[in-house]
Amino acid sequence: MAINRTICKTVKPGQIIVRTVRTDKPTDIAVAGHLHQLLPPDELQEAQRFHKSADRNRFIISRSLLRLMLSHHFSVSPVDWVIGRGDNGRPFIVAPEMLPPIEFSISHTEGLVACLITISAEAAVDVEKVVYTQDLALTAKHVLSAAEQDELAALSGPDWTKGFFDHWTLKEAYAKARGLGLVLQFKDVGFELKSNNTILVHFAGRVDDNPSAWTFWNHHLRPQHSISVAAKRCCSKNNEVILGSVKFDGINLVPDLPLTVLPPEKTCADVESGQDLVSAS
Repeated sequence: MAINRTICKTVKPGQIIVRTVRTDKPTDIAVAGHLHQLLPPDELQEAQRFHKSADRNRFIISRSLLRLMLSHHFSVSPVDWVIGRGDNGRPFIVAPEMLPPIEFSISHTEGLVACLITISAEAAVDVEKVVYTQDLALTAKHVLSAAEQDELAALSGPDWTKGFFDHWTLKEAYAKARGLGLVLQFKDVGFELKSNNTILVHFAGRVDDNPSAWTFWNHHLRPQHSISVAAKRCCSKNNEVILGSVKFDGINLVPDLPLTVLPPEKTCADVESGQDLVSAS
């Protein structure tokens, strides 16, 4: 059964819907317990593979968030979505068949879960907790381009840590949006985060892609998380990210904080002229 885009309640071409849920509360265990009923046996079995209860709860919360977000925007019950994995391990919607297909992305880290849905093109979200560990400096040498390392060399302390995770989440979002996973060498994708909020991307020669085909956003969430979105341009509509925080009321989603609309990207000509951008290719 193919379901036409016309049944979509609120998602429009060019819109990228992102919702986050805090997972650092004592009530997480009870929340996850309520949400069990939304997940099929294979996902519940996958959840049991996590040894730590916090990791199990984040998995259950993230998969439930996806189902509830999808059902909020499309006329399908949360329990009727069938999620599979492609050959590259990337999850996708098996049923019901959607034309055009829905793109979605899930990311979770200590204290936070994020989920993205769109009907426009390849897109993905990544979120990380901004916290310094002793291995970050060595990791930076392996995953940051030379230009990115030079940029961070001018920073120190919390500013350096924040800068590292801004770059890291952008790289992760791009890799997930393309479905490349570990195939992509992170050093081959470099970002410039300008003081006017412009985000520029540069690809090494072995990256078979066009920088002008992509749009990127980076945002900071309290108390200490960095979230990034990568989206490919696909139509005449300008992409915009609609970011919001939600929480669970039983098996329902309710707003937690007001929505934040990250404005649509400017054109390539705007980028070249150096105008003030929130996002850019």
